Amino acid sequence: MPTMTDRETVFDRARKAGYEELAALRAATECLYSWQGGALEVISTTDVAPATVSTLLSGPLEKKSQVAIAWLGEFAEPLPVSAPNEDIRHWCARAAGLESRPEWWSLPLMPQVLTTSRAVGEGSLSLFAPEDDLGRLEAQLYQHESLETDRVYEISSPSSWCALVDAFPLDVTASRRNTWGEDQRWLLPNWNLVASEFDVVHLTSTGYLETAGLILPVREGATMLAGWGPDESVWLREATIDRSTAIAVVRVGSEWKRPNRFE
Repeated sequence: MPTMTDRETVFDRARKAGYEELAALRAATECLYSWQGGALEVISTTDVAPATVSTLLSGPLEKKSQVAIAWLGEFAEPLPVSAPNEDIRHWCARAAGLESRPEWWSLPLMPQVLTTSRAVGEGSLSLFAPEDDLGRLEAQLYQHESLETDRVYEISSPSSWCALVDAFPLDVTASRRNTWGEDQRWLLPNWNLVASEFDVVHLTSTGYLETAGLILPVREGATMLAGWGPDESVWLREATIDRSTAIAVVRVGSEWKRPNRFE
């Protein structure tokens, strides 16, 4: 598996070669795809150097500029239609269960749990720099209505991810040992408890580059942030989506465009 240094090197190399920042971030994100094999590396939170992605792509949650994606076609994923509470409870119970499951994700990717990212060009950052796009070819984009009162937790570094795990620990060793390794006691945030304190958890692009896919020490064992893309936000309250804002986009090569804007 690539280390944080590998991903940062990919980003910096792409920038020096003249890539726009978004394209460089996409290259660094794709570097993580080789997690299917190879050794994992334990990284101390004091050893992680700052990444170089700009504030434009790595600042805190942009409440006024959040885009939700409804995936169409193969691997379709419609938007949530109800509150996420029951899905979050179910995900945590399964993650903490005694049955060994080959699961990778660190966040509750469930039908009623919405993820968003900031608007970029004709789409969103998670559309243009996904950790794994599954080869999807079409989607509908919607504006997510964030509230000024939304309580936000920012993951901008390994230490902020580890602090969340330590504050709300959930032992997931049984469900993660087959994919993350058998020599660790594994912990993730208990998203049920996180939802009692925060409405949304946001992973900055720098937080992604420094944290994703690495084994990090926490008080009761080790943790990993996985299956979560740069600048993505996980909403732990019911989604407020303006469905009148729907925009259709399709993939053309490596780009996403509106169907009437083909070149």
